[in-house]
Amino acid sequence: MGLFERIFAIILQIIAYLVRFKVVSVKSVVFSDTVNQGSAPSIIMFSELIEGIEEYGC
Repeated sequence: MGLFERIFAIILQIIAYLVRFKVVSVKSVVFSDTVNQGSAPSIIMFSELIEGIEEYGC
């Protein structure tokens, strides 16, 4: 389990890094997806992912 948790933390750090430098584009993509396809679950998953990143303190 320790190895899996490490890999998961690294993935979260990479995502956090990408989000940090592409916040505007990520938000606009999520917003346009919602408007075009009505995909509310993706926004919920995205916000949960951000909470997870903040939880790990990346």
